[in-house]
Amino acid sequence: MSKVKLLSLPKKLDLGKRRLIKLLDELDQLLEERAALREIEEQLRTSEEHYRQVADSQEEFETTLNDDEANSVMDEWAKFRQTFRQSKAKAQTLIDELRAVDVVPGSKRSAEAYRNESMLAHFRLNPLSGGPRKLIEARTTKTLCDDIFQPRISARGWPHLRDLGLADEEEEDLTVHVVIGVDYFFRMLGSTIVRAGDDVPVAVETCLRWVICGPQTPSQLPTPTVPSDKSADTECYQLPRKFWEHEAIGISSEEEQSLSGLEREEFERNISFNGVRLVQWKLKRDRKRWREYAAVIQSYLDNGWAEEAPDARPLGRTWYLPHHAVYQKGSSGEVKRYRICLQADIQKMYLQVALHKADRDVCRFLWSEPGENEPPKTYRLTRVCFGLTCSPNLAMQTIRWHAENHQVECSGALSDLLPNMYVDDLVVSCDSVADARRIAKEAPELLRKGGFHLAKWASNSPPAVDEIPAKDLGPRDGSRLWKTLGIFWQRQCDLLTFHTPERVAEFPDTKRGVLKALASVFDPLCCLAPYTVNAKIIIQLLWQCGVAWDDPLPPETKSQWRPWKEELPDISRIVMEAPLVQVPLTTITRLQLHGFAYASGKAYGTVVYLRLTHSDGRVETRLVAAKSRVKISEGFITRSVRSLILVEPAESS
Repeated sequence: MSKVKLLSLPKKLDLGKRRLIKLLDELDQLLEERAALREIEEQLRTSEEHYRQVADSQEEFETTLNDDEANSVMDEWAKFRQTFRQSKAKAQTLIDELRAVDVVPGSKRSAEAYRNESMLAHFRLNPLSGGPRKLIEARTTKTLCDDIFQPRISARGWPHLRDLGLADEEEEDLTVHVVIGVDYFFRMLGSTIVRAGDDVPVAVETCLRWVICGPQTPSQLPTPTVPSDKSADTECYQLPRKFWEHEAIGISSEEEQSLSGLEREEFERNISFNGVRLVQWKLKRDRKRWREYAAVIQSYLDNGWAEEAPDARPLGRTWYLPHHAVYQKGSSGEVKRYRICLQADIQKMYLQVALHKADRDVCRFLWSEPGENEPPKTYRLTRVCFGLTCSPNLAMQTIRWHAENHQVECSGALSDLLPNMYVDDLVVSCDSVADARRIAKEAPELLRKGGFHLAKWASNSPPAVDEIPAKDLGPRDGSRLWKTLGIFWQRQCDLLTFHTPERVAEFPDTKRGVLKALASVFDPLCCLAPYTVNAKIIIQLLWQCGVAWDDPLPPETKSQWRPWKEELPDISRIVMEAPLVQVPLTTITRLQLHGFAYASGKAYGTVVYLRLTHSDGRVETRLVAAKSRVKISEGFITRSVRSLILVEPAESS
């Protein structure tokens, strides 16, 4: 490419973008005026043609830039492209109305809801290897269907497919972006069908190259069936499940809790031998994160946490793990019992636990450096892998083993450490600064015997950590909100508060909107139960009335929902004192737990308070936890109980 062309290309691109912006402004003007159908279509056609020219110039321009320049230009182009697509979608929607196009049949949602969410789109499909494009007209929808499982496909296993130039495909879950109906499918068929019997796949020629269909061999995994219309209902079935899991914190069995880890869900969902290709495809869209990802992999190799795997693979003991980036935000902890709180984190806990050589081949993974065109290399972990279901248990049992082996010289630290470890976090509350200092001194010594290092120390009482080295302290910003059990902790004033959900005003007046709003409130101790129970009652009423997910709320329900939504931003103004006992225990003469329960025709709830009697005779109470439920509406008779029930108190004096 000549220097003259390099200099002229940015100018050409800039002029093209300006011209396109003018065309889009003219298109928007026509839409506002609801101009004639032919005029809108002509303007849209002109805008699309010019957009394709600008897109070609943009692609050519990006090839002349380095990585940093390309990232900046690509971000700018992404915003520009989004503007064009929005204008095009608005135009297609109006064209659709003017043409009086019917809604696509087969949707489970109402026609009104479908029209509100769906837009008519025009696009072209063409094979990756090049060739004629096929113009498609289709409607958009938020969610199309579940991911489709693709079994392992290799043309080498079927002689009649070897000459078709098919690439080998590995097992993976693929996202569906376009569903091609029969109105277009038969137009895309070619003239060739390759068969070799009733029990083997058939190759069908299309304008998008070959489609493989038919039975698989018995040695291959069967392909699960996939619903044809997922709509957006799956999201709403997941939301209540997630919400009720949060509601059950503290009362679900240990077995249920152990089976509900997010890491297991993520791990099982992403299992695929070919996962490295999917990871790199995603990382290529963000070059900065790709370089960060590559640096982490290299650090694993440099530190001996991973190694290149040998060619030999033990039979029955070789697995390939998917891997992806995890960006940790915030910190976790627990609501504390006493007035002095300590938090610390074990640095790289999993990487301190080595795997036996015989077990390393179950933790293989594939990776290739950015920019390399060679096949990915095979590596294996030498340390416990972050993200496996068993990893937290392996790490915790290792810590427990080392701690119990040194309990003679560190007996005090042992009793403080193990009950207050939450995977790699130490969260403990103390009655005095002296106790906190002792734990801050003894706990690191005990863990150091097993090769673990405690860092990121934090406390609401600075004297409790004044003997900790500065390099091992967490951020000193006292005004920062620390996250504890999903609730925010104002460390400086030692208060708990709640975070207002984002974009509250965008929650629509539908059953879906009510459920999303309720699920956005994370309140594991149910301190907001008098407020959240009203939303639960609304949801139950909507289910009883048979209201669809996206239908407008009935007037009587909307009158209850609107005030609830308007109050939602105010939950951030609610604050609670974090410690249950704010004074030294030596000044307390009596501790009691009091439980209350109440039931009405709509819901029932229970609450537990801590009652403290001071040595000077003063009495104060603290909210410990609460629970609320809506009444059971089917198959049961519920009677209203118009009085509080006082549960026999548990006493400690």
